[in-house]
Amino acid sequence: MSKVSFGAAPGEQANVSNYSSGAAYTASRKRSPLVTRRQAAILVADVVGYTKMMVGDEAGTHARIRTVLNDLVAPALEKFGGRMVKTMGDGMLLDFSEAVDAVECATEFQTDVQTFPAAQSGDEAMAFRIGVNLGDIIVEDGDIFGTPVNVAARLESLADPGGVAISGSTYWNIKDKTEIKFEELGFLNLKNIPYPIEVYRVVSIFLDQDLDQAGQWRGSAASPKKVWSEDSDHLPSIVVMPFENLSQDAQQDYFCDGLTQDLTTDLSRFSNLAVVSSNSAFSYKGKRVPVDRLREEIGAEYVVTGAVQRAGDQLRINVQLHESKTARQVWAERFHGDVADLFALQDEVVRKIVASLASKLTIVELDRAAHKETENINSYEAFLKGLHFMNSFLGVEENKETLEQCRFWLERAIELDEDYARPWGWLAYFHVQSWLHDWSDDTALETALSMARKAVTLDPADHDTHWALGSVLFNSGNFDQARSAYEKALELNINDADLHAEMAEMLSYTGDHLEALSRVKFAMHLNPHFPEWYRWVLGWCFYFMRDYDASIMELSKIHNPSNEVLLIIAASHAQISEQHREAARSEEARLSTDRAEEYMSRFMDLRPDWSVAKQKNLTRVRDVEDLKHWLDGLELAGMPAS
Repeated sequence: MSKVSFGAAPGEQANVSNYSSGAAYTASRKRSPLVTRRQAAILVADVVGYTKMMVGDEAGTHARIRTVLNDLVAPALEKFGGRMVKTMGDGMLLDFSEAVDAVECATEFQTDVQTFPAAQSGDEAMAFRIGVNLGDIIVEDGDIFGTPVNVAARLESLADPGGVAISGSTYWNIKDKTEIKFEELGFLNLKNIPYPIEVYRVVSIFLDQDLDQAGQWRGSAASPKKVWSEDSDHLPSIVVMPFENLSQDAQQDYFCDGLTQDLTTDLSRFSNLAVVSSNSAFSYKGKRVPVDRLREEIGAEYVVTGAVQRAGDQLRINVQLHESKTARQVWAERFHGDVADLFALQDEVVRKIVASLASKLTIVELDRAAHKETENINSYEAFLKGLHFMNSFLGVEENKETLEQCRFWLERAIELDEDYARPWGWLAYFHVQSWLHDWSDDTALETALSMARKAVTLDPADHDTHWALGSVLFNSGNFDQARSAYEKALELNINDADLHAEMAEMLSYTGDHLEALSRVKFAMHLNPHFPEWYRWVLGWCFYFMRDYDASIMELSKIHNPSNEVLLIIAASHAQISEQHREAARSEEARLSTDRAEEYMSRFMDLRPDWSVAKQKNLTRVRDVEDLKHWLDGLELAGMPAS
């Protein structure tokens, strides 16, 4: 956790259930000896306006489609090494071993079909939409199943007639392997897919009239919105700006910051709101920024501002809600009362903001947002202080003293209210960090796991507790259980950018590098002012994908590189040096070796007793080849073996 052959008959109906019949079907047939799993690029194609054409000329339309399949698709499959899984009347499902073959096949097909006689004859020219996705699929009796198949089907529906839409996992796999050009559409919500998918569109196949004077593709009126929308179900985006401290005591800043973060978290629990991360909001702390500027810079349609004045036990909170497009103040309210009533006041603020947005909220979601973490305000304040020191430790004060301050305040919060779940979760993470920095032995992980499980037991409705459990399990190498915990946390709070980024880190350790890359990019999309550790995750992904230049480029943007960042840069330069050496480019190899040794020296100055053996003991990597690749890079960069 760094938080802060053709198959079915042509008359089959074309719908998603034809492509994948879901988890229940898979579970009921899982004992079949013919069931296997493998990674594949899935291509789904569909004829535009098929029903209308069949009504007008059923026999002729059917004959034209069969001709396209036999005389255009079959040769293309042979050329690109694809396989026809099945046809569904107006559609077809194909799979390929390599994503680049699938996309080049799709692009070539869409180009050729524009002049293919059978497709262009008749009363109406025939056009196809194509979607391509890369993922781990289930194969049984020649058919394929799984979420990646469903995603490909949804991508097909997003493509323009004659166009090709691909997923982010596909794009990142092929971007340096093809001359095809792409346009990024952003992260989109796809029907019946529980998480946003990064989508790209192939633009190489469009005709000159589809390009503007600058050579950019014009798109179409039916193109989906780029952010959080597939159709009219647009999610309003909102940001909670840092609350101002109007009290004379400057030490109360942490109280205002905590209130800002908590309000952001509570709003994030609503699945029909897109909430800008508090990290982005805090980049504007202390600045009076016009709301229209916030719309331009972070995409916020609604802006919450506020101020807190505290005198002794008395509290006054002023809150305003603005519409950024018009700079109009939609709603304003003043809340005042005793400090002990903070949670009741906070609940009322959340309810009124949401009501002002006229969102369609369910009773369950309202109750979830109104959930009180503790009635003991002293415990709450102690927790906020502990969280402050943890954020400092993860940011610029990576030392044992800062971490111990975090421990002190979290333990104090628990002393004051032992049933308060969040301090238990973060105290578990304290022990993980202590172990990672070699300040405690392996028993720390056992302690952390016990605390994290206690946190979940105390408050199973809080995403933060599941996130803490996932982090401990991840660092303990229990990847499957960790993924389940992270997914539960995301189910409770899909808008937590840090959670997406940390899950991406875990996925990179399990060998799911493309999924990890897509998820950390989504986290960056959710949080435009993301913390630097997001780049660490991105660089880590690129290293395992053997894209060392991309890894170095991302990590070099970090102003305060952590120890891990220094190691990845060193290993990346070392691997580049090996590539130059194998190509007999001795001077380039020497320069890369020098850079590798420079970064390794910076690391060893901080950790003089470190070794490859110690690093191996701390690195929880599932894939043996990935672990070898990482440790080899460190040794090549000059880290002592033991």
